[in-house]
Amino acid sequence: MDPASSTSEIKSWIKVALANEHLTDFTLNILGNSVKGDGYMGDIVFVNLLGETEDHKSKKYDLVLKCGKKSQALRDSIPVKETYENEIYLYDQVFPAFTQFQLEKGLEKVFDSVPKCYGTYVGPAMEVLVLENLKVRGYELYDRRQPLTIDHINLIVSEYGKWHAISAAMQDQQPEKFKKLLSGIKNLWGKYGDSMDINKMFTSPIDEIYELVKEDIDRSTAEKLKNFKNQIPYIVNELIYKQNYFSVITHGDNWNNNFLFQYENSDKSIPRKVAMLDWQISGFCSPVTDLSYFIYSCVSREDLKKFDDILKVYYESFSNFLWKMGGNPEKMFSYPQLMADWKIFAKFGIMMAFLVVKIAVSDQDEVADIAETIEKGHDVTDTFVYDIKDKLLLKNRLLCIVEHIVERDLI
Repeated sequence: MDPASSTSEIKSWIKVALANEHLTDFTLNILGNSVKGDGYMGDIVFVNLLGETEDHKSKKYDLVLKCGKKSQALRDSIPVKETYENEIYLYDQVFPAFTQFQLEKGLEKVFDSVPKCYGTYVGPAMEVLVLENLKVRGYELYDRRQPLTIDHINLIVSEYGKWHAISAAMQDQQPEKFKKLLSGIKNLWGKYGDSMDINKMFTSPIDEIYELVKEDIDRSTAEKLKNFKNQIPYIVNELIYKQNYFSVITHGDNWNNNFLFQYENSDKSIPRKVAMLDWQISGFCSPVTDLSYFIYSCVSREDLKKFDDILKVYYESFSNFLWKMGGNPEKMFSYPQLMADWKIFAKFGIMMAFLVVKIAVSDQDEVADIAETIEKGHDVTDTFVYDIKDKLLLKNRLLCIVEHIVERDLI
């Protein structure tokens, strides 16, 4: 956390964010903060808070403060404020509206795979979300250097099925309300494209991957991989905005560092619940963008062989949840349509996976601080261009993805 953020300053943010808790006074204990590489545009602060209510009762809170970085150089280079405002809008408006819609449809168990947000703060050069600390309830991160197991994958795609189904049902049954809700979601990819060299950011990893795997693939595969670079401008400038296809409000940032898990058993092999974090680049586009980004970023070689089964788990969850809310999945988004749209929109997930898998398998000391990079006069995209130590691990994670996407004729 930025050392300029004093205890009194943090307390002032919380006072605003927790206004609905009606506390007359509170004390806080700052437990610690995130490490380098945990967040590019922000910092995380862990806080315990003991408050007194208006009726003189004590109330304890275990909180996570998600705070935008203060660096003015960073804020002048990329849309930090807009990115945080987008996530704040999701917590303040979209999640409550989706929950209300599900309750109106008589669902006894609604989608709740997000942390509770107690409130938010937006001030000069600072944005803060005050969230519950799910680690107190036994949630924990998975080792980001390792691909997720099939049980983790199936749990997450099932939750994506529910999340996407709510969008489908609401835009079908309450189109005006959904349209109004959608109007508050920002076009962040356009803003990123205005402020950084997106093409460089996503073509550099492809060059690196090509050098890693070229001895293990045939000439045709190598040519397709090299030529994928030429599709990056189309993906970031056109593909993700195509709305003449079935579209939903997406999660947007689907790598394995953005999930917390609660487990059934002590060896943590069977996840019971998942919480989805980091909704900053949530948008409105094909659900395939969420699924392809997630699967290609997080799957192992062994489990990629179960690709079709994974998509069936997703679609069964989507269908069942949509039926419960009065929708007809066959008419709105059939399984054949999912497979057809995969051919179109999976390019986005492939592009993202080629970038984030490297970040996932990097050591902490290899990941640059984006604010420091900019303050030293470098381009923001230079943050992602570095020489990784464990090239074999990176190669093993990516080779199966390259083989899969060529076999499936996706690039």
